[in-house]
Amino acid sequence: MSRTPIEWPRLLIEGAVIVVSILLAFAIDAWWDKRQQSEEAAHQVARVVTELESNIKRLEFQVETLDFTIDMGKRFLGRLGPDPTPVKETELAELVNGIFSSGTIAFGRSATTSFLASGQLTSGDWQEVRRLLSEVVSYQDNSQRRSIELRAQRPAIHQHMARLVPAHNSSLAHPLMADYEKSRFSYDSSDLFSDMYFEGLIGSFAVRMEINRSGHLDLINLHRLALTSINKAKGP
Repeated sequence: MSRTPIEWPRLLIEGAVIVVSILLAFAIDAWWDKRQQSEEAAHQVARVVTELESNIKRLEFQVETLDFTIDMGKRFLGRLGPDPTPVKETELAELVNGIFSSGTIAFGRSATTSFLASGQLTSGDWQEVRRLLSEVVSYQDNSQRRSIELRAQRPAIHQHMARLVPAHNSSLAHPLMADYEKSRFSYDSSDLFSDMYFEGLIGSFAVRMEINRSGHLDLINLHRLALTSINKAKGP
């Protein structure tokens, strides 16, 4: 019984087709993975841009608020001194409410930190983008800490006022003043506004407001620099 001859050309062609098919499948998978990674990177960058723009608006609002509180602080300091003019309790309430009207600040940064944690877009101009975004996050931490430290000074001002002001909330019923007990003494503006320690408390508070404002302005510029760097890295 004779054997069927092996058709080497046909087998070689079939083998080559199989190998080419496998390589083509790998190439398609690699292309698809690269495309998905590119699309995900583009989505991440878009989220970072939206987050940076939102934070700029937060900072600009905070700077506007601090402009007002700093002006109130200067007005407050102008009434203090060794020989102050009489200050009504309603004006005192207005001054305190004014310097306390700026709150703490918190930033959205989940998109930024996610982008920094990812291994995407790490070459070329994106290295500079990542450096700037890391700096943005660090500066944001500083701004949040400074705003919390500023708020932490308020109780000392209230506590010092408590012995000389009958009712902090009697004039404007402001919630900032609502939880402090009445003094045993009648209101005497000359005692309070000629008090050097009280002047020091208000002065320190005003200085911290100026520091916060300056830090917020620096952070706005850093956000804008990061946005410019992203646009450059994205190209035309």
